[in-house]
Amino acid sequence: MKQLFLVILLGLAHWGSAQKKVVDVSINLKDVKNGICKVVVTPPGDSDVSSIQFPKSVPGAYEIEDFSKYILSPGVKLANGNWVEAERNGNAFSWEGTDVRELVYQCKQSNNPYGQILPEGTMFDAEKLLVNWNALVGYFEGKDLAYQIKLIKPREFFGATSLSKKILNDSTDVFFANSYDELVHGPVLYAVPDTTSFTVGESNFTISCYSTSPRLKSASIRKRLEPAIRKCVEVSKHVPENYNFIYLIDDFKIANGIIALEHPKSSVTIYSSSYNDSSAMVTTSIHELCHSLFTPLFIRSKQMSEFNYSEPECDQHLWFYEGVVEYLSTKLCLQAGAIDTTGFVRSLHSYKINMENTKLSDLSRNIYSKMGKKHFMNMYAKGSLVAYLLDLELIEKSDSRMSLLTLMQKMQDYQSEKGDFNAMSFFDLLSELSGVDLHAFFDSYVDSKTKIDFNENLKRIGCRIETIPYDTLAYSYNIKAFTYNPKSDRNYFVVKNSDLNRQTGIKNLQITKIDGEPFNAKLVNSLIYPDKSQQSITYLDGGKETTYKVSARKERRTFFNRKVSNIASPNPKVRDYYWLH
Repeated sequence: MKQLFLVILLGLAHWGSAQKKVVDVSINLKDVKNGICKVVVTPPGDSDVSSIQFPKSVPGAYEIEDFSKYILSPGVKLANGNWVEAERNGNAFSWEGTDVRELVYQCKQSNNPYGQILPEGTMFDAEKLLVNWNALVGYFEGKDLAYQIKLIKPREFFGATSLSKKILNDSTDVFFANSYDELVHGPVLYAVPDTTSFTVGESNFTISCYSTSPRLKSASIRKRLEPAIRKCVEVSKHVPENYNFIYLIDDFKIANGIIALEHPKSSVTIYSSSYNDSSAMVTTSIHELCHSLFTPLFIRSKQMSEFNYSEPECDQHLWFYEGVVEYLSTKLCLQAGAIDTTGFVRSLHSYKINMENTKLSDLSRNIYSKMGKKHFMNMYAKGSLVAYLLDLELIEKSDSRMSLLTLMQKMQDYQSEKGDFNAMSFFDLLSELSGVDLHAFFDSYVDSKTKIDFNENLKRIGCRIETIPYDTLAYSYNIKAFTYNPKSDRNYFVVKNSDLNRQTGIKNLQITKIDGEPFNAKLVNSLIYPDKSQQSITYLDGGKETTYKVSARKERRTFFNRKVSNIASPNPKVRDYYWLH
């Protein structure tokens, strides 16, 4: 009776989806053992299903991950009481019989082999739980179904999400999604509550945070983030009514630096507290928000609008979805005062340094291939530089009446009035909306490999950047790379082919302490860039700890400063308009 009452209650709360059949799911995250939880799926009684599929990828990830690999021991209980094991077939699990009462399986957390967390994955930890439904719950091909999920969690945890949620009691939440797409776009962070909410215009923004850093809590993140959010809301014609920034902040074990994923009403940002650059957190957060305001979560092609979880594809405009958003979000952060002019120009220069001269249209189409994976970051690097050049092209050719931001506003109007654009005629549409013929520009920088002269194009906005080398004497152990190993209760990292290996005579050196201090993220630099000639390291040798004094070599090392200065622009009118728009 209680379960029936719950279904009726949720049906009233989601009246528009009352006619949809509902998949009931039960997940217990209070009883997780070795990173594995139990999932029970009950399809609609008359749904006639004989298989369940799990995504190969999710929107915004642009990489084949195959979440079915986290599913263990799946089996099905049929109406006649028989238990049937499910067999894996690609990214699906199938079984004999269609009159299914329950599908039961185990699901392991999806952090990578180094213990690091993916923003589209799961983590089941004593202090935090990251829930991405695509790594826990599958879909039934060809079925338009709603999802109702009962989740049992630790009593003191609060679930931060944009998904519709009912709190049944202090250890049970119930979530509802009108479709599998909506479910995937509703990640949840469970932790002891640390949330801050505020209103900008007619939209409510919430910052939900798990953080081991005393300087990075929801309230302090709000102070850093709010000015840039206000600027975004000011210039955008499309803003969600509610938006949730979800942050997981811990030491370097969870991420190499900073990684995030966008959703229409939320974003998940995973940030290593050892990556001491709060401006990067702001620009990354605004980047994810701009995906929701602009593209591809709002402005997008018909092909991108219906994501194929089994055979994911991308059109030829990923450079636009990622590069334009990266560039515009950085420029909006500049206008909001979150970064200064020097920081902005250095960002452009970073794109130039990391740019590969690939053909962006081809790379976009093939982003899920090995070639796409190898060159994916060029969507941000060259894509952002192309966006910068497009901004200047629009300003110059329109006689300072049109910028990239005003073109995006026109695209927002188009999306609201006419819907998704046709990928094949996208350049025609941009030319029409801007009043500027952009075909030659796109042919040069998107459909071919025309080289970008960065310094000449930087002059157009009245700036110059100089990379000034300087030499210094520094100590070194000649460490080229190291890996963190999370498979032990003791933190340690592994060094190979360095002076440390040669001095100790051990090929795979597992270092647990430096000068008696247990290994942590802050100690990494003391070995990469030691400030003295000798240190003691403690390492594992046959499972036991051994301490050894090592000596660093002194060598001349070259570093670089990037100096930004103002110079005369060949077109002061364009320069002035650029910095104001």
